[in-house]
Amino acid sequence: MKKMISTVCAIVACATTLIAQDTVCRLSGSIPDESFNGKKIYIVNFDNNQPLDSAVIKNGKFAFSTKTTGTALPAALAIEGRKVASFIFEPGNLSINEKGQVLGSPLNDKNEAISANLDSLYNNYREKMRQLSRSGKPANEMMAEAEKYQAETSAAIGDYLETKFAENKDNAIGYGLFMQIADGMTVAEIDSMLAESPEWMKNSNIVKSYKKMAESLEKTAAGKMFTDFEITTSNGTKKKLSDYVGKGDYVLLDFFASWCGPCMREMPTLKKIYEKYNGKGLTMVGVAVWDEPDDTRRCIEEQQIPWAVIDNAQTIPTDIYGVRGIPHIVVFAPDGTIAFRGLVGEQLAAEIDKLFAK
Repeated sequence: MKKMISTVCAIVACATTLIAQDTVCRLSGSIPDESFNGKKIYIVNFDNNQPLDSAVIKNGKFAFSTKTTGTALPAALAIEGRKVASFIFEPGNLSINEKGQVLGSPLNDKNEAISANLDSLYNNYREKMRQLSRSGKPANEMMAEAEKYQAETSAAIGDYLETKFAENKDNAIGYGLFMQIADGMTVAEIDSMLAESPEWMKNSNIVKSYKKMAESLEKTAAGKMFTDFEITTSNGTKKKLSDYVGKGDYVLLDFFASWCGPCMREMPTLKKIYEKYNGKGLTMVGVAVWDEPDDTRRCIEEQQIPWAVIDNAQTIPTDIYGVRGIPHIVVFAPDGTIAFRGLVGEQLAAEIDKLFAK
């Protein structure tokens, strides 16, 4: 009898140990850069940057053994305030490989599989574009095929993201997928999308930021009157949007930054529009956002930008106009209403031509 009781107690003790272990997130990895030896690496909540645990990097390695809260959360590894890898904070024996992938638990493994499938879609598109560039086809045929490939890939990626979000709307994978889907959504669409998601996700900082951006987009949509802003430029002068908009001309407003490759690639199109319509009913204004004034000035000189530029705008106008990515172009009608926004390249040029053909 004593032996049986002892055996039962041992089983219970073992089960209790396993349950306790199941609440622990163990994460290990290596950092080849010897300059980080002796420094702390942190697990932080991805959404609010609050530290969950810390470890010291020794001989290029680190290891965590951190009790979880019972809810899998989006997290990141951070060194000196910079996030170096993202993962899902949940129980398991996790490890981070040389590609920055975190594996070893159900949600992390599933999340990396989703990322791999997305990478495959992107790689297939890039390979098609490489083959097209070597095809020797006439430029107009290549352009048409390139647009077709881009549309097909965008549709496939969009469908895949929506399917995977539907499968993971109740967990931390859904949080990451939300950020890839929510651009351009209205507040109502975001609320509908998250209707069955947990409260922590609905109340997360990232969801709040997307809702705020959606509200800004709704207030500054085509047909709405312009919303003014004022910037103190690097030379101390104050510039307002109303200095240009609502004065009787169409106004093309270009949100850009010196470090933004797509912004620089848009410059030839903007210069053609400027040469064609400047002084004939169109005013063009650049607004340098998220950029250092010195870098903006160098960019103006290197690109030989002939139109007025408001520098040092930082996040003021992008917050007001709901801009998450640049270049972003807004065109205002002579009365100050927003004619259209968000077009670039040939589409932008064609729409400008339509305005002046009326």
